[in-house]
Amino acid sequence: MAKTYGITREQQDALAHRSHQRAAQAWSDGKLKEEVMTAFIPPYKQPLVEDNNIRGNSSLADYAKLRPAFDRKHGTVTAANSTPLTDGAAAVILMTESRAKELGLGAAGGICAATHLLRLMSGRTCCSVRPGQHRWRWSVPV
Repeated sequence: MAKTYGITREQQDALAHRSHQRAAQAWSDGKLKEEVMTAFIPPYKQPLVEDNNIRGNSSLADYAKLRPAFDRKHGTVTAANSTPLTDGAAAVILMTESRAKELGLGAAGGICAATHLLRLMSGRTCCSVRPGQHRWRWSVPV
């Protein structure tokens, strides 16, 4: 993607560094505390209470020192300017409306439209509709 859109290594490093600094500041200011659920990971000795992938004490010079991860000769993606393999988490309980009623639960949202996108390793994209043609309309009671 970086090659396709002409994004330089320096731009990737700068964006990653800025993102980590902002995330570290948001945690420090308490802005993310209510957005993250504590995780209890085996052997359950100590709960994970905040994002452990934030590099709050790094410098932009630290990013430049790392070698590319995939294309060693011409690559721009490094361990510092890309997403860690362990990044991201979500919990969703998805069921039919009839099952929710059986359990005495109300719907928190609904999917009104959906599509899929498959990106092959070669960089080619195959999809059921052109990107941008699909719409997500979530209905969430307030």
